[in-house]
Amino acid sequence: MIKRTYYIWAFIAIISATVFAGCDPEEPVPTYISIQNINLISNGSNTVGPLSSNIKDAWVYVDNDLLGVFELPARFPVLKEGMHTFRIGAGILENGISATHIRYPLYNYFDTVINCIPGQTIDLSAIPHVQYFGLTATWLEDFEGNTFSFDSVAGSTAGFTPFNNDNPFEGNFSGKFTLTESKNYFIGACTVDDINSDINSFGTAWIEMNYKSDQPFDVGLRVKKYNDDVVDEYAITVNRSDNWNKIYIHVSTIVGSNPTAKSFKVYVAAALESGRTESNIYIDNLKLIHN
Repeated sequence: MIKRTYYIWAFIAIISATVFAGCDPEEPVPTYISIQNINLISNGSNTVGPLSSNIKDAWVYVDNDLLGVFELPARFPVLKEGMHTFRIGAGILENGISATHIRYPLYNYFDTVINCIPGQTIDLSAIPHVQYFGLTATWLEDFEGNTFSFDSVAGSTAGFTPFNNDNPFEGNFSGKFTLTESKNYFIGACTVDDINSDINSFGTAWIEMNYKSDQPFDVGLRVKKYNDDVVDEYAITVNRSDNWNKIYIHVSTIVGSNPTAKSFKVYVAAALESGRTESNIYIDNLKLIHN
């Protein structure tokens, strides 16, 4: 009788263990956040120029902890309930490289409080926006005024059209240069003297540019040394783009390696690509900007 009782209780224990092992604890229900895009808006200053942007990602913090980096448009879960503080940063591709996602340090964060309700989707598409920090572009050129501050320079065989109205990016004009077999090299640069008076105090420095191009071209900084020698320091090669694109070019290394320089000026250069008889490169909204 004792032995039979042991077998019965052993059987019950095995069945119970099997049943409970198959029952997972109840899964938490997340709140979902939807963000279609992040807009760049004016900070009330006209010293940062046109507000074109190319924001790729949302850097999302919840109660000061990084939740994740989400490619836009995004819909992501948040395991929170009730009121929580969200901080959203704008992510870009550094130097236009698809593998290099960073939060752009010259845009501020967007802060908001969200009531998280499990099971619901909260659409923030009309809300998130960022602004430039309170800073000034060292130099900008949008080709919309009566004068212009970017032109071809010595060594260029191709000329530059500063008020080109053939398919401008925005406004009435964009800059353009054309490379041909007889005029197969272009180099252009900022033509303003005595800029960058505070260049040695730069924390982080960037070139921003809108462009459309049949072929690759180079961008960098023309550095005027302390002894007045001028050296062109290459930053990146920008790939061709059949449509207008926006690029953010990180030039802090060039600035930091020239602490005694008198000035830095943006330059653009290109030689006619092999196999081509003509190339057209359009540029607009050039900025050298920093904090």
